Amino acid sequence: MPPRKHHPFLLLLLTLYQLPAQDFVVERNIAVPMRDGVALATDLYFPAANGVRKPGTLPVILERTPYDKSRVNGELYASRGYVYVVQDTRVRYSSEGRWAFLTGDDEDGHDAPAWIVKQPWSNGLIGTIGTSYGGGTQHALALGNAPGLAALIPVDAVSNAGSFGIRNSGAFELRFFNWIFTIGAPRGSRASRDPATRAALAEMAKNTRQYLDQFPIRKGVTPLKFAPEYEDWLIEAITHSDNDAYWKQPDFGVADQAAQYKDVPVLVVGGWYDSWARSTTTTYEALSKAKKSPVKLIMGPWIHGRQTAHAHGQVEFGETAAFQADWRLRWYDRWLKKEANGAEKDPAVRIFVMGGGTGTRNAEGKLVHGGQWRGEREWPLARARATPYYLHAGGTLSTTAPAPTGGATSYDFDPRLPVPTIGGSISSGDGILLQGARDQKCGTHVWNCRDELPLSARRDVLVFQTAPLAEDMEVTGPIDVKLWVASSAADTDFTTKLIDVYPPTEACPEDSISTSPTAFSAAAVATRSKRRSCWRPASPTNSPCGCTRRRTCSRKATVSALTCRRATTRALTSIPTQANRWANTAACRRPSTACSMNRRGHLILLFLSSPADRDQAPASSSARLTSASRWISPRRMRVSISATKPPNRSGTVTTKNDSVAKPVASALE
Repeated sequence: MPPRKHHPFLLLLLTLYQLPAQDFVVERNIAVPMRDGVALATDLYFPAANGVRKPGTLPVILERTPYDKSRVNGELYASRGYVYVVQDTRVRYSSEGRWAFLTGDDEDGHDAPAWIVKQPWSNGLIGTIGTSYGGGTQHALALGNAPGLAALIPVDAVSNAGSFGIRNSGAFELRFFNWIFTIGAPRGSRASRDPATRAALAEMAKNTRQYLDQFPIRKGVTPLKFAPEYEDWLIEAITHSDNDAYWKQPDFGVADQAAQYKDVPVLVVGGWYDSWARSTTTTYEALSKAKKSPVKLIMGPWIHGRQTAHAHGQVEFGETAAFQADWRLRWYDRWLKKEANGAEKDPAVRIFVMGGGTGTRNAEGKLVHGGQWRGEREWPLARARATPYYLHAGGTLSTTAPAPTGGATSYDFDPRLPVPTIGGSISSGDGILLQGARDQKCGTHVWNCRDELPLSARRDVLVFQTAPLAEDMEVTGPIDVKLWVASSAADTDFTTKLIDVYPPTEACPEDSISTSPTAFSAAAVATRSKRRSCWRPASPTNSPCGCTRRRTCSRKATVSALTCRRATTRALTSIPTQANRWANTAACRRPSTACSMNRRGHLILLFLSSPADRDQAPASSSARLTSASRWISPRRMRVSISATKPPNRSGTVTTKNDSVAKPVASALE
């Protein structure tokens, strides 16, 4: 008898029968009504057995995202016994309405949970999830007093936008220019639903660098005009240079509105290499003081949204630096399922102190910097010591105050040839910015570099350097930088970088690897006093970083200069006779264990004329608002930095409140 032929259809049935049954099911594009009648598209992921939805009521995890709800990992949480609800925010992707960056998300963030708690599958307990913009929607939801809210995990979240989120000391982060041009308008906007318009916006996104060279934009002259909500918001964000009422809306801020924030358990998560690191720690400080429910803080050595990775930029921090994909479940299980897993007993603050590695390169060519997790009781650290470092002639930096007569140094800055930003605490800079710890050297990998020289070789970069470290040092906490400067431009911004420099080794013959994310941008306020010819100090820009410093392994803070621009309300055309003073704050961490380097490491502070990058922010003299539609054209400027403020105040770099700048053995008792 000839062999029996298998029917293809029967084989297909056999294959399907052998597939494991899904432990979740999905209902897509449920139209959830808001108070104004606008419907927001929502997907529901349910736990299932053999492909059939499980009965009964369950806790809910809610995500409100502008990044397309169909791309989320809802099955992970549904398979663990949660109903995962993910919603496109207003007029993003499948939702209706009109878009404005987070504006109105407190109301939508109230109405969506109000709908959830009424559903037959909900047990009335809601946890929230989301990163970046999605973290901001969580804060807005808590500020909107959402019903059923029981736990939050905002990660790298938009918050405190007028102080150090979207504006920093008045400086506008050009990451949001990049976001509008490459993500906001071209992907998921109402305008992009039309094929022809979508093609025009996609072409605009491809040419973002060229549009950035022409920044600031004017209304109606770029393809962004086809997405008017996005064009209007970008111009609005550039116009509001101060932390005014616009930035203090419930959707944008936490620190100023902590009293209105719903009193529920919050796990605040951020990264030292995220541009919102300072915003994250500030949010924690405000909530931990104002609320009775547990509020926890985790800060790792991560770039924006990359908590499951352990190498960032050109540096490897070790596998322990990375979280597993389901790392949030412990928090949800404690507060939504009421499991006694001890999450409330975890340290109030967990920080990753960077450093202590071998200083060699791994198989991928990344510097092995290492680090370790440490639990703390508070932030800032109460036991840390504030230590001033002073700028001296000849480019030195030390704890010794300069003579009263001081001294000065100067540089020329051309806004048309900005200092490139290479690595650091920056986010959403795809195509124009490099994130994470990186060698401070130009090359073809940096789009606006014109050479392959170290940044320190530039004439518009001033370098102040300590002597080689004789003992281990940890720097943990916010950092204030105070300068007394004069400029030939009407308005000038300044960016500083705290750099940890590795000494030369066989693996790294040039001591230029940057492992610290600390960068500070100081925005000079150009409002003149009525009676004096000096400028008033700018409000502090705070950008937290996490770095560790060892006796032989110095750390480099390759932070982003994306926050170095200040739009002012009035032009000044003369050099002030007294210096401008500004303070800028960033939090920095370093490991407490010594690494196996020699003692040639240095703590270096780079002062760069602002902006440190056209990628982020051209100099304010080239993009300065005198009205809603008029800008001052760019021009070369002369800047002087004085060692002393008349009559005898010294320019300093001060580790503030909780910074440790002494040998670890004596400073961390």
